[in-house]
Amino acid sequence: MSLHKILCSPCQRETLEVGATKHCRTCKDPEPFCDVCAQHHTRLKETKEHEISDDLQQLAVIAEKHR
Repeated sequence: MSLHKILCSPCQRETLEVGATKHCRTCKDPEPFCDVCAQHHTRLKETKEHEISDDLQQLAVIAEKHR
């Protein structure tokens, strides 16, 4: 999968097509995030301690699972 085709899952649920650049290394079932959604993820009380990664290889694997 080409990295420029990986879309942010939360944005897609809102019918937006925003490229994903990050994912959460802490979540059991991580999903691709854009920069804004990744920032929001770490602002929530339940996920504020989660580790966000910009590992593009792992992001491609995660994106494939969420297709």
